[in-house]
Amino acid sequence: MKLSRTLTVAAAMIALAVIGTFVVLQLGGSDDSDADMVTHECEVTIQFNTAVTQPDITEAEAILRALDANVEMIVMEIFPPIGVARLNVDDRELCDTAVDEVRGKSYVESVSWQTFDPLGVESAD
Repeated sequence: MKLSRTLTVAAAMIALAVIGTFVVLQLGGSDDSDADMVTHECEVTIQFNTAVTQPDITEAEAILRALDANVEMIVMEIFPPIGVARLNVDDRELCDTAVDEVRGKSYVESVSWQTFDPLGVESAD
């Protein structure tokens, strides 16, 4: 009788452990598919020159939007205008690529950027 009760308790504990593991897996607790995915915030500041037009500003924003579909560039209403945007990117080198592309435009005076990595360490260009 005592052995039967011990086996019943052990079986119940194993069943609870299996159910608990299943629940954790279903809730995403051990999903490693995103474990390697680290995003960085990249803040880009664009100093436009006096030749800039509204379509030029839209083009510069589109270059940044190619990296982050949710980016919004805030344009300061001074002349020449300054645009600031924060992007979320998977790789910091993507910021370099976008900044180089924007920097090469005839309507841009200068571009600066900095990244904020997930650990709070900053790097700047």
